Amino acid sequence: MEIPINDYMRLCAAVKKQGEIIQKLVKEVEALQDKLTSKTPFFGSPFRTWMLKRIGDLGISQEDVAKYCGVSSGCVSHWTTGISLPREKNFARLCEVLQTDRRLVEKLCRNEEVFRQ
Repeated sequence: MEIPINDYMRLCAAVKKQGEIIQKLVKEVEALQDKLTSKTPFFGSPFRTWMLKRIGDLGISQEDVAKYCGVSSGCVSHWTTGISLPREKNFARLCEVLQTDRRLVEKLCRNEEVFRQ
């Protein structure tokens, strides 16, 4: 069965239009996902700088910190790249492994949150 050329052309145009609409929606969804899950490293991070120096001074690895704190090595990697800050529930163990005062970590994180705004 043959399809008349006019019907075929209309069908092709409709399919093309749907493809363009879908591509536009995909781009909009990706842009929203980027905004919601923005994990842009913040290399000017005072906490990041301090933590990397402290780990180096103590001669321990990020994996050691992760194991001691009960978090993934990816989580510690996020702290040391400035993608995120440790949660308050992790402060006590982090301070123990880094042999530092909790008030210093709290201050660095508090200042960072203000600095990022």
